[in-house]
Amino acid sequence: MTDPMEPTESVSEKQPEILISASGLQKRYGRSHVLKNINLNVPKGSIYAFIGPNGAGKTTTLRILLGVIRARSGEARAFGMDCWRKSYRIRKRLAYVPCERGLYERMSGGQFLRFAKKFYPDFRKDIQTELLDRFRLPLKKRVQAYSTGMKRQLFLAHALSTGVELLILDEPTHGLDPLVTECVLAEIVLAKQRGVTILLSSHILGQIERVCDHVGVVNAGETIFEGTLEQLKRYSGFQLRIKLNRAIEPGDFNLPGVSDVEQFSPTEAAMTIHSELSQLLPRLANLPIGEISYGASDLRTELLRLYGYKPPKHDDNPQDN
Repeated sequence: MTDPMEPTESVSEKQPEILISASGLQKRYGRSHVLKNINLNVPKGSIYAFIGPNGAGKTTTLRILLGVIRARSGEARAFGMDCWRKSYRIRKRLAYVPCERGLYERMSGGQFLRFAKKFYPDFRKDIQTELLDRFRLPLKKRVQAYSTGMKRQLFLAHALSTGVELLILDEPTHGLDPLVTECVLAEIVLAKQRGVTILLSSHILGQIERVCDHVGVVNAGETIFEGTLEQLKRYSGFQLRIKLNRAIEPGDFNLPGVSDVEQFSPTEAAMTIHSELSQLLPRLANLPIGEISYGASDLRTELLRLYGYKPPKHDDNPQDN
């Protein structure tokens, strides 16, 4: 099986231009090793999903790419420039929506937007006007009176209108209602069509599948997968569930192309297969199969597997003591 961390394109195919890259990033806070080995390559013009459980190092990595903090070791570059040494020049070419607070609370919403747009010579008033029509924000009120969702809408109305080459969005739809979420996702896709590169972190897998084309998965401060969304789906393999007419014996499913065998009962097991079912069936022919089901793995299942998650096992026949 192809290593997901390795490119699958042939040598003759043109490799995409990389707008953001990170190699071997490490970062400590005291004794806590937050980043151990972060590697990512964001192609120009892509929507790149940066995925990982809470505490995996996503926000720390984004802050290093922005030049806000410095990595202990490793290299981070954007637009061909070092993210720490050339941070001012890099930030002039991007817009950032943080997950945490980052607004001027004493300004009104309208004052913030008028102030922030002055830093962006290619600001798109038409995009911001359309977004504000959809968001219906009370622009005369101070930002400190806004709800969490309203503050995020204000930040997005600004960032998506800046006309920059790169958008970095940390949990962009967090706290938004479904209608506003749809609007934001549509605008992200439109930004890509205008040639903007988008790097976003998110936990919402349905949204990732809808809008993203590249994925980087991190866990415990390390990159554990990077590739296209299609590569991740292919890497997931297929789920096969088998129920035998006898008790499962050691080695029954020790077959080429079979991994992650999980036994649910004395006679029933599920497994991931990385080959066509037609190739596997002859090898299963000697087993007394009572029932069999087969289907594609979903993104959630594969991510949980990459994170090392193991579902709790329950006794199907508990007995009173």
